[in-house]
Amino acid sequence: MGAKLSEAEMQIQTCTILGHDNSYLEVKDYSSYLYFLTAYMGSLIVLFAACFQTEMHRTNADRKANDKCAEEEEGNTVVKKDTSL
Repeated sequence: MGAKLSEAEMQIQTCTILGHDNSYLEVKDYSSYLYFLTAYMGSLIVLFAACFQTEMHRTNADRKANDKCAEEEEGNTVVKKDTSL
């Protein structure tokens, strides 16, 4: 996953101390892995925001109640069969 650092990057890295025996620790660059994770999570967020549609039961019930009240105020009593439940 990680790539080895170039000589210039090894001079400025802070994971190991230069001049000491650091054979047990290999410094790597994980930038490409982090870029992939960022793009993957960003695409999931965009997909979720664009495609996730919920049915808002409370909002729909309020709209039906408001429509029914408006029809009764006009004097037009209309009986509708509610098949959504």
